[in-house]
Parts: sequence; C-alpha cells; structure tokens
Amino acid sequence: MENKQKKLIAEANQGDTLAQHNLGYAYYSGEGIAQDGAQAVHWWRLAAENDYAPAQFFLGYCYYSGEGIAQDSMQAVNWWRLAAENDYAPAQFFLGYCYYSGEGIAQDSVQAFNWWRSAAEQEEEAAQLALGYAYYTGEGVEQNSVQAVYWWRFVARKGFAIAQTLHGLAYYSGKGVDKDIEQAVNWWRLAADQGEEDAQFFLGYALHNGEGVEQDIARAAYWWRLAADQGHLKAQVALGSSFEKNEGMEQILKMQNIASSLQQTKNMALQKIRFWSSVQLLM
Repeated sequence: MENKQKKLIAEANQGDTLAQHNLGYAYYSGEGIAQDGAQAVHWWRLAAENDYAPAQFFLGYCYYSGEGIAQDSMQAVNWWRLAAENDYAPAQFFLGYCYYSGEGIAQDSVQAFNWWRSAAEQEEEAAQLALGYAYYTGEGVEQNSVQAVYWWRFVARKGFAIAQTLHGLAYYSGKGVDKDIEQAVNWWRLAADQGEEDAQFFLGYALHNGEGVEQDIARAAYWWRLAADQGHLKAQVALGSSFEKNEGMEQILKMQNIASSLQQTKNMALQKIRFWSSVQLLM
C-alpha cells in the first residue's frame, strides 16, 4: 500500500469527511488499494452521514447499481434526494431520472423535469441532454422543440456524440431550428467519427440518398457497416446482412421522416443518456 493511501486511511479513521469520501472512491476504483465495493460503501456512508453531498451521491449510486451492497432503488432515491437538496448536480440528474422512470419512487415527469432543470443550469451535461429530451417530447413540460435544441446545443458543442446526433436530427427534421440538411450531416459526421452508431446510420442514409452531401454509395455502405458491427438493426437491414434478399431495404431508404420520428428519438435518447452519465460520473 502506498504511503499516500496509508495517510488517507489514517485521516479517514480520524473522522475527516473528505478523506472518508476519497477513501471510498479509492476502494471503489481500486486506485492505490485493492478494489472493495463493500469498503467503498462503508466509507461513503460515513461521509454521507456527515452531509457531504458527493458521498451521498455515490452511496446512492451503489444502492442503485447493487455494487458493494444489496440493490435498493428506494435507498438510492433517499440518498440522491439528500445530495440533490444540497445542490449536487449529478444527484439532481439521477433523482430526475428516477422520477421519470418510476424507479424507487412514484413516476412523476414534472418532478423529473424540475430536477433536470436544476442540474442543467449548473452545466451538468447529462441533465442538459435529458432536459432537451423533456422539451422535445413534452414530458413534464409543454412541448418546445426550440428549447430542446437550445439545451442539446450546449452539450453538442462540448463534443459529446449523443448530443451531436440529436442536434443533427433537429437540423434534418427542422424541429426547433431551421431545416438544414448540410448542418445535419456535419453534426452526424462528428458523432459518427466518435463511434456513435445512430449517427453512423444517419450519415450513411444521407450519403446513400445524396442529402446534404454528394451521393456516395460506397461511403454509405462504410458507415452502415460500422453501425451494423455495433448491432444497429437498421444498418444491418440496409446492408442486407440480415436478409438474404435484402428485404426491408426499400422500406428503410424511403423513411422520409426517419429523423423526425418522435418515438425514434425517445427510444434512442434516454437509455444512452443514463448509460453515458453513469460512465462519465464514475470516471
């Protein structure tokens, strides 16, 4: 064990709240010490009980994911609420997500929107994505595509692929922003270069049809192949890899509302937002 970790353990045992939190994270991540989820929970609990918001958030996450302790969504919500009320943006996002999904608490889209807005105003990227989603779908707030694009733009400009894909969808459909297929292609290309499979599919679609970019069937196939290799069903159909006679190709290539479909955006956005935010917040 490194001297730095020995010092951290000594400070944590003396009741130093920040040291307790940092030791919890060290046990969680295995940084400088053997990874131990139960020990992470132990030290985060001590710091959380001292009203330290980051520890309250991480303890809630352990309850939510079942890491180091039995999974309990209600306990996750309880700890996230404490951290959220302490104005900790990541907890506000996840508390909003629980209200949206009904995990650990009664479903309430209005409460979800309110917590996402609080976090988004603190520049929490996951919340900005989710807030845009709420405005786009009209869940918990009056539908407003302009506001959806406004919030997605913040995150897209920071280079996050999910937001870039959604931003491209907005430009393609003309929802919340003037229709501009060239801009849609530009945003999809940025996201596709980062491996975002929906963007790869949309970029292939644009290249195949010559929308917003010079038609290039070979490049379309290239991007569809990348998306298909990630399990993207529509890309697989477009390539004909799932059907011997390429059945379904004509249907896909005639989907004129492919990027304006509300249900498609709903299906894509929230699952990715939750997964992405979990990864980002725990790095």
